[in-house]
Amino acid sequence: MSDLAQQVAILDYCVEEAVASYKLLLQRTPDNWMLLRMYAVFLEMIRNDPWNAARQYAEADRLMKAEEDAKQSAFLTESATAQHAAGKAGDGTTKAVIIMNAKCIMQNINKVSSSLYLSFIS
Repeated sequence: MSDLAQQVAILDYCVEEAVASYKLLLQRTPDNWMLLRMYAVFLEMIRNDPWNAARQYAEADRLMKAEEDAKQSAFLTESATAQHAAGKAGDGTTKAVIIMNAKCIMQNINKVSSSLYLSFIS
């Protein structure tokens, strides 16, 4: 086998390893729109597969929009909670609201949650 053929075989092997790595990462974090976008660039530029790249771009855009909508919803929920009859529930207790994303990262909390946390740590 010539030296050029060996180099091409090594390159093909590395590309297949990268595809396997991307697929494993996407199985572990299917809602990661940034990873999907990087995979789409890989498909478009390295694998020369514009059709699958376009599908990955579309899915990444959908996930990014869903994440933005969830953040917007979190802010709307906080606003509605603040306007709700002084934050009191029907039984006279105060409601604490904590909004997290799918990765369990807090996106928003209301004042009641904050004061509960502060009273807990002091």
